[in-house]
Amino acid sequence: MRTEQEIFEELAALCISPGYIHAFAMLCFRDTIVRFSDEMTAQDMARLYSPSALIRTELTTLMGLM
Repeated sequence: MRTEQEIFEELAALCISPGYIHAFAMLCFRDTIVRFSDEMTAQDMARLYSPSALIRTELTTLMGLM
């Protein structure tokens, strides 16, 4: 099992790799934009609370590592 420090160091290296900004932009779009047609419903918003979605503090940490 990796330590928290090892994971953080791996993320820091990833965040400065070429093309990372494009992947980061996709993650931001995927996890913060609400898509709907006509009227917004609770079901449209529910996608933001998926366990697979990154929360804002996680996105901010990744942004800070750039």
